[in-house]
Amino acid sequence: MDFSKLVGNLRQTFKSQVTKDLKFRRDQLKNFHRMILENEGRIITALHQDLNKCEFETRFSELTLLKNEIRLMIDNLNKFAQKRSVSKNMVSLFDSVFTRPEPFGVVLIISAWNYPIYLTLTPLVGAIAAGNCAVIKPSELSPNTAKLIQELVSKFLDQSCYVVVNGGKEETGNLLNERFDKILYTGSTRVGKIVYQKAAEHLTPCVLELGGKSPCYVSDDALGHIEMIAKRISFGKTVCVGQTCVAPDYVLCSRRAQEMLVEWIPRVIAQHYGSANPEDSNEICRIVNDMHFERLKNLVESSRNKVVVGGHFNKEKRWISPTILTDIQGDEPIMQEEIFGPILPIKVVENLDEAINFINAREKPLSLYIFSTSEKVKNRLLNETSSGSVGINDTLLHLTIENLPFGGVGFSGMGAYHGQSSFDTFSHQKSVMDHSMNKIVETLEMSRYGPYSNFKKLVLNELLTYRWVPGLSWFSGLIWFFLGLASAAFAQVFTRK
Repeated sequence: MDFSKLVGNLRQTFKSQVTKDLKFRRDQLKNFHRMILENEGRIITALHQDLNKCEFETRFSELTLLKNEIRLMIDNLNKFAQKRSVSKNMVSLFDSVFTRPEPFGVVLIISAWNYPIYLTLTPLVGAIAAGNCAVIKPSELSPNTAKLIQELVSKFLDQSCYVVVNGGKEETGNLLNERFDKILYTGSTRVGKIVYQKAAEHLTPCVLELGGKSPCYVSDDALGHIEMIAKRISFGKTVCVGQTCVAPDYVLCSRRAQEMLVEWIPRVIAQHYGSANPEDSNEICRIVNDMHFERLKNLVESSRNKVVVGGHFNKEKRWISPTILTDIQGDEPIMQEEIFGPILPIKVVENLDEAINFINAREKPLSLYIFSTSEKVKNRLLNETSSGSVGINDTLLHLTIENLPFGGVGFSGMGAYHGQSSFDTFSHQKSVMDHSMNKIVETLEMSRYGPYSNFKKLVLNELLTYRWVPGLSWFSGLIWFFLGLASAAFAQVFTRK
């Protein structure tokens, strides 16, 4: 494929101004929604082929959230796209001062394999709504879904504006050699650095949705709800068999809490899947490929003596049983990289101070989870740690709220999307001041032209300093301005005396 020609064609389409028309954007979003509704069965099948995802999990974690995002964007497109007024000083009293969102142009969306529908198409919703053209690169590790996305996008959306490119590392590398106006990448920190370096060659702004080790702190004050805590942690660790960027990566807790979690987590997993051996369940995904399977197996084997639950492997099925490791130390291999699998290390800490210090000694995570009934504990963790997002007394569910921006900080990423943040991510906020040419206004502003007397300096300072109060009439505003000017003049004279 000639990627230079591909991007060039999209740029010509963007220059035609067609994507800036709100009706065009809304029609594309409606087609997008229809594309999902009419092909839910095919999407469910493709995800089952790629990841063994069951229908419920596909609907819950991919389809429903995507449809919510599209509907929110359709319903709020006019609001998101309108100019946004800002507060003014007296210099701009009679002017129109605002920011105006405009599309960047041609954007590149590089997606991940673990939620191949949601993570690929949700950013596209924002790109379309903001008025951009887009190249979409699904992950080659979920090939059936990637092929389906290419087919559906070309059928339901305008092919001159939105193009899906399939392939592997070579195709991704060739795309990154082209100049885009914005790039959104979802994936590992290692690859994110490569994307960022390539983007820097063209000074292309990036949104990087990466990962990291998301901690889960369980406070002793919450142990009266241990069954609920075990359910919610297990939920976050077993959706997509732990292959989720915001899955709880490890637990920090007291020894007492560790003992209770080791007792309750196997129980709730057996309850949830209807079997003491979840390998028999059709409700659980599989590890995406042999490479990731071996990586996870090696992590467990490196701390085999710490395994108290699970630790069973089936290479043929790429199955790893939900596994708990206890009394983990910070320097063990399993604590050096994001796990991205159904393995839960537990580290015992003596108190909240030790937990905070442990979290802060590592790279900033994508999410932090807190289980506590104490406002003091919650507030200390919120105030004294940094993370892309925080979930209190649950895991993963904060991603279901469209109006909560989703993104990382530091090594877990930069930028955010979801809801209005998606629209804003793919928009440049152009600052505009439409200044009046009224002669009265010009007379008021004569102080900005030289030569500069002390009185002119005084007037100019007041004009720039005084802030217009929203809702105040022009007449009242002028009275307050001249009173302020008189006060300043009096203060200057008084000071001289």
